[in-house]
Amino acid sequence: MSFDVKYDDRLQKIREAAAAAIRQLDQLRATGPTPRETLDAEVARIAQEKLHSYGMGSRCSSDG
Repeated sequence: MSFDVKYDDRLQKIREAAAAAIRQLDQLRATGPTPRETLDAEVARIAQEKLHSYGMGSRCSSDG
């Protein structure tokens, strides 16, 4: 398998994980107003669950 194929496959998996994370956040927002602390905690949880295995979970932060 060439580098380009591996990279494209990894990129597709990251996109799928990000899309799943966005869907989960949309579900949270649909429940109504959410305190900032709750939203921050959910973002951190989703990032850890969905993106950590792609080397991105430790870089996701709501501090910016």
